[in-house]
Amino acid sequence: MTAVSGILAQLAALDPVARYYLFALVVAVPVVQVFRRAGFRPYWAALLGVPQVGLILCLLLLALRKWPQSQGA
Repeated sequence: MTAVSGILAQLAALDPVARYYLFALVVAVPVVQVFRRAGFRPYWAALLGVPQVGLILCLLLLALRKWPQSQGA
C-alpha cells in the first residue's frame, strides 16, 4: 500500500461533515487571496463554513457583486 492510497483510505473513513470542513480549510486559503485581490474583505471566505452552500455562496458573491478593485479602472 502506497502512502497516497493510505491517506485516501483514511480520508474515506472520515465522517462526511469532517471531510467537508477539511475541504473548506484547504480551499479557504486561495479563496481569501481571491477576495483580497478583488477588493473584498477576506472574512467573506468564512461562508465556506456553511455546509453544502458555502462554496456556492462565495462564487455567487464574486460573480454577481461589483468588484471594488475594478471601479477605479
